[in-house]
Amino acid sequence: MKLTPDHIKHQTYFGKAYYDSLKQRLLAYEDDIERERRLRTRQCKTCFYIKNHLAGQAFTEYTCRNCGAEGMHPNTGVPRYCDNCADEYCVCKDCGARIDG
Repeated sequence: MKLTPDHIKHQTYFGKAYYDSLKQRLLAYEDDIERERRLRTRQCKTCFYIKNHLAGQAFTEYTCRNCGAEGMHPNTGVPRYCDNCADEYCVCKDCGARIDG
């Protein structure tokens, strides 16, 4: 892509927008503003607030990396661990980190 004034303006806009988005997510992380919802979804603060969870819209089968149980997830961003293992070990279903921080 050539460096035109429009391209530079566009990239500058999206760079600033990315910064603003990240800053808001970091503030939300620090305050844990949606703690109850985060705990209901069995996610650590990093996965809930910081990581960008892009996923396709398709029910997707997955296998728990701990117990081997098979499950169905409503999109392609499947968790690593089933709800039972996440509850038993008090960990994030997406990454396995302690859910209480």
